[in-house]
Amino acid sequence: MAELKPGGITIRLDQGIVLNGEDCTIEDIYQIAYKQVPVYVADECWTRVRQAREVVNRMLALEEPVYGLNTGLGSLKKFSLSADELGVFNRDVILSHSVPMDTQPLGIASVRAVMASRINGLIRGGTGVRPELVQMLVDMLNRGVYPIVHGRCVSVGESDLSPLAEIGLVMIGEGNAFYQGQLISGREALTRAACIRLCCNPKRA
Repeated sequence: MAELKPGGITIRLDQGIVLNGEDCTIEDIYQIAYKQVPVYVADECWTRVRQAREVVNRMLALEEPVYGLNTGLGSLKKFSLSADELGVFNRDVILSHSVPMDTQPLGIASVRAVMASRINGLIRGGTGVRPELVQMLVDMLNRGVYPIVHGRCVSVGESDLSPLAEIGLVMIGEGNAFYQGQLISGREALTRAACIRLCCNPKRA
C-alpha cells in the first residue's frame, strides 16, 4: 500500500520510493542506499525538468555569453565557446574534478545515497539538465551500475563536485563502475545494463 505524506503527495510505493524533489527524508535515502529499494520520479517532476531545459535551450539559441553554459569557468569566463567546442569543454570539466585523494572508494550504499540525493535535487527543476540525464541516473541506480566514487578529491568549490564528476564519468562511458559484483569499465557497465551513454552537451557536466 502506498504511503501518503502531508499534502497528499505519494512518496512510497510497495515496490520503491517515488522522489518528488520536495520532501525526501533520511529514511527514504536509507532505504534506497542500504535496502536497495528502487527509485521512481513523480510524474509532475518531469514537467519541471523539461521546462527548465527549454530555458537553457532558448539561452543557447540567443548565442550570447552565459557563464558556464557557453563560456569558460573561473579566470576563463571571458572566453566564449562555439557549439563545436562545448562537448570537449564539458568532458574536460568532468575530468578536471575527477582526481581522487583517497585510494579507497566509497561503498555501494554511499554511492547509491549520493545518486538518489542528486536525482532528488535535479527534479526540482532548477538546474536545466536534460530529462535524459535524470532518467539515466535513475536507470543506473535501479539497474545496479555503481560508479567508483571517492570521498576526498582535489577539486575545490562545492563539496559534491568531485563525487558527481566521478558519476558523470561513467555516464559518458568513461571511468569505472561496479556491476553485478564486478569492477569493470564504465562503458562496459553501461553496455551490460542496457544504458545508453550520454554525450557531453551543455549543462551535462
